[in-house]
Amino acid sequence: MTSVANRERLNFQPGSSSRTAEVDDTEYYTISGTRPYFDVILSRTHVTPPYRLNLPTRMVSELPSKLVPMVLTSCGKTWETFYHGRGRGSTKRFGWKRFVIDNDLRMGDCCFFELMECSTTKIVFKVIILRGTLPLGEGAGDGDTPETAIFIE
Repeated sequence: MTSVANRERLNFQPGSSSRTAEVDDTEYYTISGTRPYFDVILSRTHVTPPYRLNLPTRMVSELPSKLVPMVLTSCGKTWETFYHGRGRGSTKRFGWKRFVIDNDLRMGDCCFFELMECSTTKIVFKVIILRGTLPLGEGAGDGDTPETAIFIE
């Protein structure tokens, strides 16, 4: 994994492009900034049975209120699933077990979901994965306590 300092080498500007850039043989993807998106830090229920991910209310308003085929894309690969846009209350979810397993997602990882396409017949999300083990500090335990907090300016 490449350090945060490499952002300068990329002229990194969040939301500036949906293209990929390559540094030290690692691809980086960005959110376009013009489409709806949400992020989630993964917990146990996201990455173990029942592999459940509920959508935030602000995203639900962008999606159809019915069962719709959905595609998750990440790093040039795709996973087909379904969005369950009907149900009790505002809880809307989609199946993503295969995506979790294939990408070895773990508690503490963060996923950004950008809505690329949305209709009553198909939904497509681009997913950017940030590993919870991203090496931001200089040593073991950095960021674990207020005394070892990591400040990003």
